[in-house]
Amino acid sequence: MNFDNRILKLKTKTWSRDSYGLFDFETNNYFAHNIDIRGPGLIYRDNNEIHFMSQTTAASFKPIKNSGVEPLATVALENGKRHYIQ
Repeated sequence: MNFDNRILKLKTKTWSRDSYGLFDFETNNYFAHNIDIRGPGLIYRDNNEIHFMSQTTAASFKPIKNSGVEPLATVALENGKRHYIQ
């Protein structure tokens, strides 16, 4: 198997933060995102959207305070074969 072709598929749901940041499990008002990740990097939230940036770009990433952008997790590569989320 060629490990260079592996993709980590990330499915997320976010919500509007009008409920004190708590997730309302009864709501249908959420935003679904699907992201294909092919290498190490950073998963972050920008208001109601989830994004991924490569490790190279993430090295200089500094979110602006109160901008709605927050880092959520990093994706690392183990032995060049497996992705994992920290």
